[in-house]
Amino acid sequence: MHHMYQHLSEHLAKHPAGFPRPAGGHDIEFLKKLFTGEEAEIAVHLTPRPQSVARLSEKTRIAADELGKILARMADKGVIFETKKGGEPRYSLAPFVPGIYEFQVRNIDEELAHAFENLYPGLVEEFASVKTPWMRVLPAEQSLISTEVVPYEKASEVIIKAKAIAITDCICRKEQKLLGHGCARPKDSICMYLDYWADFAIDKGIGQRGTVEDALKIIKRAEDAGLVHLGMNTKDSLSGFCQCCPCCCGVMRALAQYDVKSAVAKSDYYSAVDIDVCTGCEACVSICPVKAISIDRKNEKAVIKTEDCIGCGLCIMECAPGALALVLKKKDEIVPPPNSWQEMWGAIALEKNKTYFFDNQ
Repeated sequence: MHHMYQHLSEHLAKHPAGFPRPAGGHDIEFLKKLFTGEEAEIAVHLTPRPQSVARLSEKTRIAADELGKILARMADKGVIFETKKGGEPRYSLAPFVPGIYEFQVRNIDEELAHAFENLYPGLVEEFASVKTPWMRVLPAEQSLISTEVVPYEKASEVIIKAKAIAITDCICRKEQKLLGHGCARPKDSICMYLDYWADFAIDKGIGQRGTVEDALKIIKRAEDAGLVHLGMNTKDSLSGFCQCCPCCCGVMRALAQYDVKSAVAKSDYYSAVDIDVCTGCEACVSICPVKAISIDRKNEKAVIKTEDCIGCGLCIMECAPGALALVLKKKDEIVPPPNSWQEMWGAIALEKNKTYFFDNQ
């Protein structure tokens, strides 16, 4: 039975998102907690492109009625992805992150938290191996009041356009709490799925249906708690929309703790300080999630390391004197996000030389 999990580990690793396969078999340990041997054997026939039960029945040689029940059970567990076409379920391979890990938010326990943490160094290596990040920063809404706004950068615009919204807990802060680490920032009903990811999350009990008003309140609550908005690195549907901290969030940890610059795509803004207004109070230093701000002890004024600033806007909200503002980057400095989920994974696949699923469709 061990070889089934080995095959699944190899299969997941072919996805552009990758799957850590460290020495010591921690990948197998993780998979055994989520997949039965039968499910692992079936999962290796799935691809990122949705397939019907009938098609998968041909590939697995399992009767369609029996296979349909197994696939539905796997989707209910959040280990594969389910969509519907004309009312008919279709199943696809969910990436390790973002995907399988986040879908365990309702049932993560200390054992699973440790199993994931054993894989985390390998996940950081996956983040570091590409130029195209798969998540991007959206500035705090409250920091954009007097700033020229790029539509795809505004969290409220993204929310208003969403066809469906699911509200869920933050699995990263849940996981770190189970490990005895982390912070006291909110973890309940703070992250979101949008559009077809929301439909899936609602259907499987991973999240609860929310309204635009609910989502806008979450944005405000997150900003007040000093959390960074991160969405999928696409112009269209962000799919996942998280409220992140540098001590718990897997992506932010890679940036803040491991200095992996490609872990997230910065926003199209950077913070700038008006030294004539700055009082040197250090509030901005404390709130900055990437330690891009310091105080020049010669004149007791804030100094921003622009190349490290991610443009989250949290420092602007924290600055009582109003000495900070977000500044839109020059046109030649702005790198627009990929238009779609498919375009993003296509770019990452080329960068990582993981084009298996694109070459074998």
